[in-house]
Amino acid sequence: MIMILKKQTLPLLLGFMITFSMNVNSQNNNRMMELRDSITINTTIAAVSDWFENLDTNFVRWNVRHKEFKYLTGGKAVGDKVYFAQCVEGVWYKVKAVITEKQMDDNLFNLTVKSTTGLGVITFRAEKQPDGSVLFTHIESFGARRSFFGNFVNWLFFKALFPKQANWELIKQDMQEDDRNLKRILEKSDL
Repeated sequence: MIMILKKQTLPLLLGFMITFSMNVNSQNNNRMMELRDSITINTTIAAVSDWFENLDTNFVRWNVRHKEFKYLTGGKAVGDKVYFAQCVEGVWYKVKAVITEKQMDDNLFNLTVKSTTGLGVITFRAEKQPDGSVLFTHIESFGARRSFFGNFVNWLFFKALFPKQANWELIKQDMQEDDRNLKRILEKSDL
């Protein structure tokens, strides 16, 4: 009986391993999915940095879908925690995250936050261009690191438990709208 069970289980186990180890359209080999959008903004690195330093007031005006932003630990430095909520096409995203990277100089602004679940990373990057404009890049990466266990976790969260939140096309469209809005806001302001 045990031998029969093992013979029947082996194909299932191999099927799961193949399914969970598939590459899902990612430029980042460590995450299941990476979405990226870039836009040129006629502004300065300092203006981008200042805008992101004030997300507690700017987040809601950035997009009508953005509902709330808080600095949970009071600070804006690496290691501090933030919370934000938005509703996109009826799907709520409520995220607690840790600021993991923050960099700014005359040519570059970079802000990265990682969700406290470890399943999401968002990066906002602005690079000064030769013509004086800024190339703004918005990157959102999702999923656990690739491994058998990580792929199982990704399947569990993004396919079984939260398929509405894992609508990659909807998230990509929201990112593009955010980036167009940021361009409009920063080019219109007198910063």
